[in-house]
Amino acid sequence: GPLSPGQARLWFLDRLSPGTALYTIRLDLRLSGSLDRLALQRSANALVARHASLRTTFFEVDGQPQARVSASGSADLTVVDLRAFAGERRQEECARQSSALAIMLFDLARGPLSRMTLFTLDDEEHILVWTQHHILSDGWSCVVLLAELARLYRAFVEGEPSDLPALPLEYTEYAAVQRREMQLYRDGTAAR
Repeated sequence: GPLSPGQARLWFLDRLSPGTALYTIRLDLRLSGSLDRLALQRSANALVARHASLRTTFFEVDGQPQARVSASGSADLTVVDLRAFAGERRQEECARQSSALAIMLFDLARGPLSRMTLFTLDDEEHILVWTQHHILSDGWSCVVLLAELARLYRAFVEGEPSDLPALPLEYTEYAAVQRREMQLYRDGTAAR
C-alpha cells in the first residue's frame, strides 16, 4: 500500500544515501536481575504480531514507493553471551559489538527493519540493544513500543494474559488517512 508522507520522505532519503546508517534508531536497555529469555522472545514476537509496522518492508513500483505488510512474522532477537570475557573486557566487548549493530544497514525491501540483540554480561545483568530503521518509528513511538514490550514481558513471566488494549488504528490505516488529507489539501477542497 501507499506510504505515509513521513515514510515516503525517509524512503526517498534512504535512496539518496545508500550504504549509510543515518536512519537507524538505536535503543540500549540495561536489564538487571533474573531474565527469562523465552519470555523476552515471546514478548518481542507478540509485539511484532501486534504492530504491522514491525512487519513492513518497502519496495518500488513504477518509481513509487509501496509498503508491504507481512501477515505474520517474528522478532529478530539474537543472544550474545559475553560471560567468557573477564572484567572490564566484557563491557568493552559489549560496547564494541553494540556500536557495530548501530551501523549495520537495513534493506528496506527485504527486511527485517528491526533487530534486537541481548548481550548477557552475567546471570543478573543484560543489555538489550534494539535497532530499527527510522521508517518504522520515531522517538515517541519507540517509547510506546518499549512500554508495551515491558508489559508483554511481565505478562509472560507471570503466566497472565496481556492487558494491552486492542490497537484503535494500525499505522497503515493512519498512513491512508494522511494521504487522503494531503490529496484534499492539494485539490483545494480542504480550504473550503
